[in-house]
Amino acid sequence: MENILIIEDDPYLRNVCAKNLRSPDRIVRTAKNGKDGLRELRKEEPDLLLLDLLMPSVDGFSILEFIKENEYSFPVIVLSNITWNFDMMGCRSIGATDYFIKSSISIPALQQKVEERLRQRREERISADPSGGLMRMTV
Repeated sequence: MENILIIEDDPYLRNVCAKNLRSPDRIVRTAKNGKDGLRELRKEEPDLLLLDLLMPSVDGFSILEFIKENEYSFPVIVLSNITWNFDMMGCRSIGATDYFIKSSISIPALQQKVEERLRQRREERISADPSGGLMRMTV
C-alpha cells in the first residue's frame, strides 16, 4: 500500500489534497506543521511527500535539509506561495522534485504529478530488485 505524507499548515489545502489523493490502495497521512511532519517522517518513511515551505515551528526548508541529511529517497513536491526563482531552485538543489505555486494550483495537475512520481518510484523499486519483487520458493 502506498503512503503519502502531506505537511501543510493551511487546513483547507491540506484536506483538499488528502481527499483527492486518497484511494483504496493508498494511505494519506497529514501533519499541520513542520514539527508534526518531522514526527511523522521519523515514524514511517512515505512513498511521496507534499511539503509547504512557510510553516510555524519548523519550516519546509529545514525538513528538506533533514531529508537530505538522512538520505531519504522519496519524491518531494513543494507547495508554496513563494514565487522567487532563487527559492524554487534552492528547493530543488536540496531534494525537492517538483514545485507548485499554491495560489495557482490545479488539483488535477497535482494529482497527475503525484501519480507520475509514484509510478517512477515503483519502477525504481522494481529495477533495484533483481527478482522483480517476486519471492523465490525452495522445495
